[in-house]
Amino acid sequence: ALFWSVAAKGRLLSRISSKHLVEILLPILCRLKEILQQSCSPLLKECMAFWAQIYHRYKSEVQEFLANDPTLLQEVEYDAQKCQKQKQRPQDVVDEDQNSLSVE
Repeated sequence: ALFWSVAAKGRLLSRISSKHLVEILLPILCRLKEILQQSCSPLLKECMAFWAQIYHRYKSEVQEFLANDPTLLQEVEYDAQKCQKQKQRPQDVVDEDQNSLSVE
């Protein structure tokens, strides 16, 4: 019984965290992106990388929030895919190096 109550608390905290993200953080990130884009700031790249991280963790919440801004949603999805490919690339290089060493 104790295990179930701990699991229920964890799910409740997760839902509260997701709700807080949508209500507080995402509007701030939208505004920040607009400001950085208008000022041609080099920090825009970092902002979009953060969006990609948020997207990976809270995909459905971000998609729901950005339903009214399909352009930003496409940008975030694209950046998230790029980040995922970059994370996989070093592993692919290591795998290729190990394969070439074992062939020799």
